[in-house]
Amino acid sequence: MKVVIVLILTLLSVAAAQNDDCGDGFSLVGSACYKIPDELLGWYDAMDHCRNLVHSNGMKAALARVETCSQLHSLWEFIKGGYPIVDYWLGGTTTMDPSGAFRWDSTGELVPMGVPFWFPGQPDFPSTQETGLSLSKTGYFADEEAHIKQKFICQLL
Repeated sequence: MKVVIVLILTLLSVAAAQNDDCGDGFSLVGSACYKIPDELLGWYDAMDHCRNLVHSNGMKAALARVETCSQLHSLWEFIKGGYPIVDYWLGGTTTMDPSGAFRWDSTGELVPMGVPFWFPGQPDFPSTQETGLSLSKTGYFADEEAHIKQKFICQLL
């Protein structure tokens, strides 16, 4: 009888680990917890929406940042597995300097530039209108006009 109970508890633990999520609607993708709300918002409203999310454990959220190739790949595979293939706001915004650099809003660190993160020809600075960073429907970064309403990705900090 004890063996059966231990076996059942072990199986439940394995099942929970396989469906591991971060709670409060956030999903574990790689080593980060993301949430894709249903709303379509411009970049600044999406940023505010994410900042107003507070996890039950007290952690705060921000628009998502993607800093490694494996993180980009994992997030894109997660999206393809259950979300529309559309553009999603991420937490980067242009520095408005001639280099066309973007910074993560949550950390102030520079967004990785070039291949393999950005779609060819992106960012197409010096457009002063395209100030928000988007994970485009191609699976790569692109700069977009911040007023455009689109889906967005929040990340627990």
